[in-house]
Amino acid sequence: MQFFLGKWHSRASKGLRFPTDLYDAEYEEIIDISPANVPMFGPPSLNYTSISWFDNDKRVMHGFITLKPNSFPPEIAILSTSNEGKTFSLSM
Repeated sequence: MQFFLGKWHSRASKGLRFPTDLYDAEYEEIIDISPANVPMFGPPSLNYTSISWFDNDKRVMHGFITLKPNSFPPEIAILSTSNEGKTFSLSM
């Protein structure tokens, strides 16, 4: 999963609505994925931070990405929460 690591910048098109209705216009987003310094529980995880903005409106989301050990095909879980009180959980 090393190719995930780093900071990613994007400019989203008008009307893009993931994970929620963010903005009516185009917006920008930075996603930062880095190794967790100390595993919180179970297998090591990656820290996930997403900051999106349009004008003065800024939205922040934090979370973890974990990989189930010895799974084939790989099983990934994502848990995140935002400054709007929304929590998302996804297993693949």
